[in-house]
Amino acid sequence: MLDASTFPPARRVRHRFLRPVVVGLVIGLVALTGTDADDEMVVVRSGDLPKVDNVSAGALAQRAVLRAFLEQHPNYSIQPFAMPKIEGHAMDTGPLMGIASGNPPHAIYVN
Repeated sequence: MLDASTFPPARRVRHRFLRPVVVGLVIGLVALTGTDADDEMVVVRSGDLPKVDNVSAGALAQRAVLRAFLEQHPNYSIQPFAMPKIEGHAMDTGPLMGIASGNPPHAIYVN
């Protein structure tokens, strides 16, 4: 008979794994929403793109996925969005400041 002691305790998913998945899903959803004009330029701004100097396995994989996507969809432009930072405040102040300024990202991480 199975009981709770036979299963290991649930662990929280790390942000390093979750962010590339979220960005990939957003890009995939954008790709699925087709338009009548395939040559129309589509700009997607995201605050979760890996930095150029980040050489971790997750960042390299995320850049490879973005490169493959952009090769298949040359009419898309993926741009980084630098969230404004305020020292000592909650993590949501950056996206809220971007939204308030009228220049929000198209994709943000929500905890």
